[in-house]
Amino acid sequence: MNIQTEIQNNMLIFTLNGEVDMYQTAEIRNQLDELLSTNSGIEHILFDCTAVKYMDSSGVGLFVTVRNRMKKQGIRFSLCGLRDQVKKLFELSAISSLFTVFPKRSDVV
Repeated sequence: MNIQTEIQNNMLIFTLNGEVDMYQTAEIRNQLDELLSTNSGIEHILFDCTAVKYMDSSGVGLFVTVRNRMKKQGIRFSLCGLRDQVKKLFELSAISSLFTVFPKRSDVV
């Protein structure tokens, strides 16, 4: 898993590449916590999943947790670039309606 982060116009962008499973979720959560604690004024968090080849239920759980946490803090949360396998996982989990999902990053930024 490769995780790249950047901030554009008060939006914190996570670009994920590889697999999002139980081994990577802690690292993603740690990076998110660190970036939020050192960057005030974040209004939107975007996870770009264009290069995510695989995601298991722990990845879905991570996104649900982050989404709920950001909602409480008044920070928008969205995803983009979900591949078919990941979309199916969200649909099977019956949580796809919780998320704002954009087809590609350029639709958000």
